[in-house]
Amino acid sequence: MIICLIRHGETVFNREERMQGARDIDLTDRGRAEAAALGEQLRVAGLAPRLVYTSPVKRAAETARLLSLPGPIIDHPAFRARGLGDLEGLTRSEIRERYPGALERLRQWDWVPPGGEETLRDLFDRAAAGVEDVAQAEAAAGSPLGVIVTHSGVLEALLRGWLDLEPHQGLPFPLKNAGALVCTPSAAGWRPVQMIAAGEEGFVDHA
Repeated sequence: MIICLIRHGETVFNREERMQGARDIDLTDRGRAEAAALGEQLRVAGLAPRLVYTSPVKRAAETARLLSLPGPIIDHPAFRARGLGDLEGLTRSEIRERYPGALERLRQWDWVPPGGEETLRDLFDRAAAGVEDVAQAEAAAGSPLGVIVTHSGVLEALLRGWLDLEPHQGLPFPLKNAGALVCTPSAAGWRPVQMIAAGEEGFVDHA
């Protein structure tokens, strides 16, 4: 079984380096082009899924459609963005001024953002359970591939949990806009083995 985890294309807030959280933010024209280009790269790589599972948040759902992969698109709430409460809409410099230390605490497992509801551990638990749901559903249907469109924060939580990374440790792959992490099973859950990306590195907003 292969799980392909995809980050949405560039958004207006990505370009402005603002935290998006659970807000519905539009893709930019470049983000739409990135999503279409990634879909072509996935088809060339032979990653054609039975279904595409997506976060219901607008930027992910739009990316899922623009990939133009075969099969229906299914909303899955486990892959929605993490609400960042009072940090949403702010730039990094604004967060540092108004909420000192908050950016660093976003990578701590048990910290809740001001005005938010979920810790990073909560995010990992629901997203990891969602990945297992997808893997089991695809295996039961005889498919060797699950494709999931989601957010940088969801990807970050999954990688930190599966790889047992400390808050100060970097990720093994950059979380690029319109980037796909190809993952295979491991003892801890799943392990990324390849990145296929159409976009630039992009702004990671931990949502």
